[in-house]
Amino acid sequence: MNDSKILSEPTIGESIRRMRKEQNMTQKELGEKLGGISQQQIGQWENGIKNPKKETLQKIADALGISPYSLYSFDMATEEIAKELPIFNSKCNEAERRLPPGYTIGGDDEGFLCLFYPDGGNVPCDIDEILEIIDKAADYCAYELEKFRKNSPDTPK
Repeated sequence: MNDSKILSEPTIGESIRRMRKEQNMTQKELGEKLGGISQQQIGQWENGIKNPKKETLQKIADALGISPYSLYSFDMATEEIAKELPIFNSKCNEAERRLPPGYTIGGDDEGFLCLFYPDGGNVPCDIDEILEIIDKAADYCAYELEKFRKNSPDTPK
């Protein structure tokens, strides 16, 4: 028996296989969830012949209902997180600047990123969702302001 295999961290392909099997999903079913990727392609990933592209990893993780970092070995995940941390911090700072008074972004008791409301409530979401919420709110406010201006007799048209 090869002791180095026992002690090594799983490859991305091995992680895909393990997570897929934990979900009682076949390669064919995973391929269908990924928009028609062949069973052979998934087999190549799982056997380490090829690795999926980074954007495909996100889709695989979504299809399996897991974080994409769950597919990486510890060292690979740490490296990927370190690369994305400055981007994440920048997005958090942007979101914090754009939030209305009383709203904050932070972690909840379980460590999930949340948007906290002035009344103390919160909703877990990722930073891109928070920025999307802010954008939609700004669009809605602009729409309502324009509607008010059109309907107000005191404002020039």
